[in-house]
Amino acid sequence: MIKKYYKEIIILASFFVVSVLACGLYVINSPRKHEIVLSGNVRSIFPENLVDVIGYDVEDNTFVPNHQDPRPRLLFELGNEDVHLVNILLSEPLISGALVEVYYNESMRQADGHSRRGFRGYFYKGAEEIQIIMPLAAYSTIRIDINKAFAIDQILISNDYIINEFNVYSQVASGVIKSGLVINVFAIAVVLLLKKHNKVEKILDYVSRLAQNVRQSKRKLLLFALYAISMVLVSYGLEILLSNLVFNSSFIWQRFLFILTAVLALYISFTHKGNAEKTFLVLSLTLGIMIAIITPISESIWDDDDHYRWAVQRSLLFEPYLTYADLDSRSIHRDTYYNREQRETAVAEINSNAKLFLGIHRRDISQTYRLIGHIPSGIGIFFGKVLGLPWSVTFIMGRLGNLFAYSTIVYHSIKRLKYGKYVVSVIALTPTIFYAAANYSYDSWVFAWLLLGTSYFLSQLHEPNEKASLKDLAIMILSYVIGLGPKAVYFPVMFILFFVGKNKIVNPRYLLNYRMIVAICILLIVSSFAVPFFSAPEIVTDMRGGENVSSPDQLSWILQNPFNYSQILIKHLLNYLNPMRVGLLLANYSFIGRASHYGVSIAIFFTLITFFDNSKDGIYKINWIRFGALACSTVTIVLFSTALYIGYTPVGHQTINGVQYRYLLPLLPLTIQIIRPMGLKGFKDEGLVRNIVFCVSGFYLLSTFWYVCVSNYH
Repeated sequence: MIKKYYKEIIILASFFVVSVLACGLYVINSPRKHEIVLSGNVRSIFPENLVDVIGYDVEDNTFVPNHQDPRPRLLFELGNEDVHLVNILLSEPLISGALVEVYYNESMRQADGHSRRGFRGYFYKGAEEIQIIMPLAAYSTIRIDINKAFAIDQILISNDYIINEFNVYSQVASGVIKSGLVINVFAIAVVLLLKKHNKVEKILDYVSRLAQNVRQSKRKLLLFALYAISMVLVSYGLEILLSNLVFNSSFIWQRFLFILTAVLALYISFTHKGNAEKTFLVLSLTLGIMIAIITPISESIWDDDDHYRWAVQRSLLFEPYLTYADLDSRSIHRDTYYNREQRETAVAEINSNAKLFLGIHRRDISQTYRLIGHIPSGIGIFFGKVLGLPWSVTFIMGRLGNLFAYSTIVYHSIKRLKYGKYVVSVIALTPTIFYAAANYSYDSWVFAWLLLGTSYFLSQLHEPNEKASLKDLAIMILSYVIGLGPKAVYFPVMFILFFVGKNKIVNPRYLLNYRMIVAICILLIVSSFAVPFFSAPEIVTDMRGGENVSSPDQLSWILQNPFNYSQILIKHLLNYLNPMRVGLLLANYSFIGRASHYGVSIAIFFTLITFFDNSKDGIYKINWIRFGALACSTVTIVLFSTALYIGYTPVGHQTINGVQYRYLLPLLPLTIQIIRPMGLKGFKDEGLVRNIVFCVSGFYLLSTFWYVCVSNYH
């Protein structure tokens, strides 16, 4: 028995040792708990200093947002009193996580007329108090915004505080031990499954051959090392020249890293001998790592603080710990980050906050499917914590986790395609979606998994005379199911799977089973957002849309005025799908800037590759497949536009608000690959095509990223 499973036992024993070591380091490197106690001049400001309540229904000191104002808030007058700590004691624990923002001193208004925000943080379900550390100063007023229901016992302020330290090993160990046990059980199941299919020996042989090739390639490795050293020296010299002759500044390491990456990307584009998918993988990781490191660590992409928070919650299977730095990941303004002295000060402060234990997150099981796209970033954060890295570096590790997942999934998507590999490569390297892949965002997760499912579907059209394997069908369906978790409203794209005909199924009698499975998956995906909406429609109301936003009232208005809404929708679609806005789709770097002027040239390049990528006559001559793909994409656009009209737009408004152009990106691979002209003869020189595609794609990524980000460092 032991001899039969000798290799498997060694693998599992090694995995167990590594997992125990990782769990131990996770616990040892956990922050110490700091109990913050008011000190100095302590006094109560509730209810005596409360002067205004806006946007809440109040009963017995319980405040419930009434959705009549997008920013429910409490206003306190303090009379220029010194404040360092605000301590909100709750009479009942929070029943759900709450976003807390504090604004202060009307006399400190910014140039735009808004009060200065001093704090923004997320407090988790079960919290019994909300502690807010303010810069020690004399405050005339403070405004406290809390977006969920809460019950106040009292609110205390003080001009000083004391921190008591103690470790929390026992609290942290509970979650990590449970997570480690589940992962080891999963590892045992995977190894036994691989053993059953005789894959263990093949994997070990592959690893052995790889190690042997490395040992036999000493000359190549030495040559590569010399190339690498030469690239570093050339890049360093270029940065010195730019610093002294162009920017009149000191050495900027972000600029140096950018130049080094540009040189390396140029080398890869012209010398890499691999096929399209391998070249994409190497170039994607090279460019993505640079973008993940250089991009400011806060206020860099849409809703990055929410996405980071969700990633932290998925950094452990059970009960991950949270720090005060996790509470306010947007504390460093991007303009501050571009300045070396200000950045070093701000990063040091947030790294010190990461040493303050906040609490343990209790996972909400109902959100598992919706937040599945943050698992890769969570894994990156986990390893950052295991290694005891500073918070600022751990934050980047989370970005890298998202990047590696994106690059790997797209690699397999391109690999599975027989035709159109370069079309997919160009789409996957467009600045908007690639920037999302190197940051905290689930847009890249949705894009990559839908691309994988689409590639497996297209492969069935590319191979009309071959039967689809059970493995291919399973991967095709699961890719859509996994990818649609964060954005279930895209479910219409999955209807394209019904176009797999009986000629592709090994046994025609199984065709009904296949279609039933697809239909059940679609119903489950639809229920993931439809059930919560119809059971409690108010929860999908996004008050960021402004006043008079109400999902139930908006839905009622649409049902009562279908003709009026149809006109609004058609007008919106004509404006939204305007080709002149292509720059907002292809070269949008969110908060750090737009390179819209590159949009037209990127679109022209993309169109050329679409026409001349190697293809085969007659693959998509069946017009109903073309029509089906366009219909799926069109219905999806109508659905997510309607969803934003219901949840984000004021009732009866004549335009649809909040529909961003990046929402079109997951639809591009399916639409373009299906409707693109067929029968055109592509380039015969595969190497030339590869060089052109990846060199130009790399150029657009580098030039646009320089324009919006790297050039701002000083």
